[in-house]
Amino acid sequence: KELLLFGGCGVLTENGSPGTWVFAPEKNEWRKLEAKTEPPPRALAPLAYDPVTKKIVLFGGDRLDQLYADTWVYDCTTRAWEERKPALSPSPRFGHALLHLPKSGKLALLGGKTYSSSTGYLATLYKPLPYEAWTYDVARNEWTLVKHWDAGLRRSRPPKRPSPRRAPPMRSC
Repeated sequence: KELLLFGGCGVLTENGSPGTWVFAPEKNEWRKLEAKTEPPPRALAPLAYDPVTKKIVLFGGDRLDQLYADTWVYDCTTRAWEERKPALSPSPRFGHALLHLPKSGKLALLGGKTYSSSTGYLATLYKPLPYEAWTYDVARNEWTLVKHWDAGLRRSRPPKRPSPRRAPPMRSC
């Protein structure tokens, strides 16, 4: 068993990316994975493990000047990253939840934030996206929109859900 760590911000490296790191709890040891290919640098992009395919999925994230809407898959067996290009995927976002759904065997993506276009003195930099729920089938490389709640509906009667939170950027293989 190992833990995979990818992304983050505030780390000074040649290319601006902290890279991919693997932690072996039995040895109490971190090591940098020298991957041929890996996702571009980003922050606030959760990872989710699919135990059936033994792969970890990363979607989206914040480059700190642009948002991503890309899907990357890390194979725990080969220790390699692969960029996936599904026909349909969620819009660019960060700060969303990504988790495994044991009964369906898919991953779920919930919520997320985007940049605010407001330039006022007290403007916030980020705003929540209209609430969406997506599923991702790792084996079929397929995103499916389960539900989109309009902004008007969200204000008047939000869906019953837990309060927003950030998912930790580590998952086990």
